Amino acid sequence: MTGQVLPVTLLKAIKSKRISMAPGTNADWFRRRGVDLSNTKQTADYRKLHALLMQNVLETVPPLLRFEDRNAMAFSVENRVPFLTTKLLEFALSLPEEEIISNKGQSKAVLLRAMRGVVPVEILERRDKIGFAMPLSKLNRQSEPWLRSVLADAAGIPVLRASEVQRQLALTLSGQASDTGSQRLLWRWLSLVTWAREFDVTFD
Repeated sequence: MTGQVLPVTLLKAIKSKRISMAPGTNADWFRRRGVDLSNTKQTADYRKLHALLMQNVLETVPPLLRFEDRNAMAFSVENRVPFLTTKLLEFALSLPEEEIISNKGQSKAVLLRAMRGVVPVEILERRDKIGFAMPLSKLNRQSEPWLRSVLADAAGIPVLRASEVQRQLALTLSGQASDTGSQRLLWRWLSLVTWAREFDVTFD
């Protein structure tokens, strides 16, 4: 069965947008199909705190709520996802930026100030609390034969630059890639290649 990536109705809308290309993307393939790549830099407004908060709400929170929470429950792993309601979100977005992150770089500034006298100071001011990061470096090295096998098929996917995929793979397996950079890209490419192979997708 041969599939299309997107319905025709969505293709027209996407072609009218200016899109920033991720590393490893074959930009020429998109240009030939009318996708405007002329505006690939973030503007000053995009970097403002409220804009970043909204980006998190739209792009980061939904996967956390859908996948991380579900997977944690499925495997009995302790996990905490954002405490979020519509009213709380509206309130947070209405605050001045210095109430979200203080001039001293302290996040949740308004919440911490409100909790003074309610929560012990040693809790409010602790600095040893960090999030759990997936050990991608170790996972990638342990999965080397499988990674090489799957990503060899990247050469057959025109929306990817196979040479860049292989370069990042080499960096990852040699321990030169960071967990937050190319290693995450690697798993996105794995998903794309596996999806295209599983459903016999063509890229016209």
